[in-house]
Amino acid sequence: MLFIIPQIPKHQAYRLNKHLRLFLKKLSNVDALSTFNPINNYFHSEFVTWLDRTDQITLRGHFQDFFNTYKSLTDTQKQLLITRFSDAQYINAILEDVLINGNELQIKSIPLKLRPSAKKLFKYLYKTTLGSFGNVKDHYRNLYKLLPSKTCPFCGIERLNPPSLRKQDYDHILIQSKYIYSSVNMNNLVPMGTECNRNFKGSKDVIYGGANRVVYYSPFVVHYPITISLSGSIPPKDLDQDGSWIVKIHPDNIHTKRWDAVFKIKKRYSEQMLNGCYKEWMNDYKIYVKKHGLPTNSIEARGLFKDLADMLLQNPLSEPYLVKGAFYQFLSTYTNRIFNKAVLDYVTS
Repeated sequence: MLFIIPQIPKHQAYRLNKHLRLFLKKLSNVDALSTFNPINNYFHSEFVTWLDRTDQITLRGHFQDFFNTYKSLTDTQKQLLITRFSDAQYINAILEDVLINGNELQIKSIPLKLRPSAKKLFKYLYKTTLGSFGNVKDHYRNLYKLLPSKTCPFCGIERLNPPSLRKQDYDHILIQSKYIYSSVNMNNLVPMGTECNRNFKGSKDVIYGGANRVVYYSPFVVHYPITISLSGSIPPKDLDQDGSWIVKIHPDNIHTKRWDAVFKIKKRYSEQMLNGCYKEWMNDYKIYVKKHGLPTNSIEARGLFKDLADMLLQNPLSEPYLVKGAFYQFLSTYTNRIFNKAVLDYVTS
């Protein structure tokens, strides 16, 4: 949401899903008498070479189990499965179009007897093959260099790991446990801060709010120049208390509303940043004014808040400056006399 994630469509990681799509397409000609061997009938030559490797016996077995169960389906079931797999590859359309029935693209739409082998195949492709055949660590190394900011694009709080430390979590936008057809589609996989991925988005189904189909967004396509307003907030009475923060996100539209709902943006900004960092940020202000001249009255104190805000908001995607800048900007307009006197006493102490 905070910036567009670049894509590297020529990277090897994208080729795995292409091979999977070809495999499913080839299955349209399979009947009850068809055999899995030779595998050349169902895979591109590049992937045949990969499957013939001695260390790929497990993967080959998963494909064969899927194939053998698939061929026992009715013709109607076969055609429907192939169609739904194909439909599931259009990630951006699925996210944006509420008329698309996401339930039809979930694992529960797969015939019951095929589900166990389908789960094993798609899970293995993501957990193992995307890393080996797709070299997803190299994908992250290359992507990291292209990112306009090294902060998580979903919160603006967390720093993304340098590839030299470890590969960042790759989140399934459409969660893998439900939407297994999109397990290794790189248009459905995006680097995300660990907290965002594991503790906030978690297993949420982003295109459903309860039972209702809702709009989400692709981080490869949609972003907004987000700004934060704290108008109407009440800061803490002293450094060790919490304030009463009203966080407003601009623009306020269907995308940003769902972004907030999935990642609990307002709550995190309020509790984790504004309350959690209040004492530190006020101390940063104190250091700033001592360097740039102590204020002699409330107007000057608020002016220094504004100067600090303007500086940080020139680069809002660096660190948590989006929130920190909004914090100082709000205090530059906060005219409560008791609070302003307390600020003067604090910075001159």
